[in-house]
Amino acid sequence: MSHNINVDSDSCTDISRSAVNPICKVEENDRLHNNDRRPSNRHSRNRSSNKYAGGKPKGPQMNQGIKEDSYINDKLNSINQSTDLPPLCLVEQKFSGRSRLFIGNLPSDVTEEEITSLFAKYGETQEVYVNPAKTFAFIKLDYYANAFRAKTELFGYNLRGRHLIIRFTHPAAIYVKNLSPNVTNELLYLAFSVFGDIENCYIIVDEKGKSKGEAVIEFVKKGSATIAAKRCSEGCFILTASLRPVIVEKFEPWFDINGYPEILAKRNEDYYREREMTPRFANPGTFEYDYAKRWKDLHEKYKLKMTSLKSELFYEEQKLEADMIAAQYDHETDRLKKMLQLREMDRERIKQEWELRQRQIEDRCLRERQSYCTSNSISQDENNLYLQASQLNNLLEREEQLQQWQMNHFTSSSSYEQRSDYMKREANDSECWVNLGENYNPRGHKRLRH
Repeated sequence: MSHNINVDSDSCTDISRSAVNPICKVEENDRLHNNDRRPSNRHSRNRSSNKYAGGKPKGPQMNQGIKEDSYINDKLNSINQSTDLPPLCLVEQKFSGRSRLFIGNLPSDVTEEEITSLFAKYGETQEVYVNPAKTFAFIKLDYYANAFRAKTELFGYNLRGRHLIIRFTHPAAIYVKNLSPNVTNELLYLAFSVFGDIENCYIIVDEKGKSKGEAVIEFVKKGSATIAAKRCSEGCFILTASLRPVIVEKFEPWFDINGYPEILAKRNEDYYREREMTPRFANPGTFEYDYAKRWKDLHEKYKLKMTSLKSELFYEEQKLEADMIAAQYDHETDRLKKMLQLREMDRERIKQEWELRQRQIEDRCLRERQSYCTSNSISQDENNLYLQASQLNNLLEREEQLQQWQMNHFTSSSSYEQRSDYMKREANDSECWVNLGENYNPRGHKRLRH
């Protein structure tokens, strides 16, 4: 991981190209997180720079990318609130990346013990790294306030004839643009916390306190900032219902409270030639005034062009905003139409299923009614036959009793004439039984023998 540090002295111009393998534990963790191991020689550096030359990454690199995407998507899906967010209260962590200092223009014989003792009075120190070959070092203090105090007081400190250059290192930060006016610090923190732990984030506002649509986010690890910049550059990360994707760039601090002091100025020919004359106002009509006026005219043209460009961009943004709202309305209308068509199809399907079910119920009721009527008719016929049989049985029983009584009376005191009359009545009774039914055989009927 290279260190991109802006230093104006000759001794520190090649820092970004020559920083090699710091022993800093945090940076080592960042390198492991990003799978960005520093090559040991030129050939390995070429292979590292061309590791994606053949196309997409393969093997473990692809698997790690898939895991990262899945983890980020899971965290995004877990966000269930984007309004009325609680106030953001970020507590500064001890030995965070914001309290890391760069120390330049050091003597070549400086040691870690000297650097530690020099900064010890400002607070606890950690992760001291010294590169005597390039005369620079890094140190981390416990809190940002202590690091700021050490930077302010030790800037330009004379250490064995060398004036120290102390600046904050570039934090693991990103610069976010194209934000909606309704995006706040809390929503920004909620959205970008899916990429990693955040130390600080804030929306940049104007003098009236209105959002400029830009923000700065400082992560705990540089790997998180790298992943956020990569994902937002390759895809479209949208924070609200507005279809404005965020634009993420590398954050470069645009000011330093120490500025550019005299001790950092290069003593060359241009320096001495420009410093020959002191500050003054040019007199009108002079050579100085004419060329000074041309410089001012050039800046006025630049200002007019920038104003015109900003107006044009503002008009294009408003037009795009209107087109976006209209497109959203049309898209929502089409979606509702499709949903309505699906509902109509479901309603027709349910109606057909209900009609079919109703017909089935009616057919089943009709079959049950017919079956019930048939069974009733059969049972009614059976009941009629049973009544007839009961009546016949009753008649036969009475007839048998009567015959028994007559036989007893006939054998005891009857005459021949009486027996002849009895036989005639018996024959008549037989004809009556035959008339009751052809298939009926009376039980217990016995004919008398002469």
